[in-house]
Amino acid sequence: MNLYLLECGENEIYSNSVDTCNACPYIIDPSLACPRSVYEGCGCKSGFTRKTDINSKCIPKSDC
Repeated sequence: MNLYLLECGENEIYSNSVDTCNACPYIIDPSLACPRSVYEGCGCKSGFTRKTDINSKCIPKSDC
């Protein structure tokens, strides 16, 4: 699959450095261990975060 043709979902934007730790569980509890890695693909727009993990929807960070 050519990632440059990837269509991102609502509140997402394509990036070559998406942080897997940008999700509510790690925002709510910063001491929670996150297997930090970076990948190329769709990440949340500024002000948004994943609800649970990299496969969940992007929601406003204030909704965590």
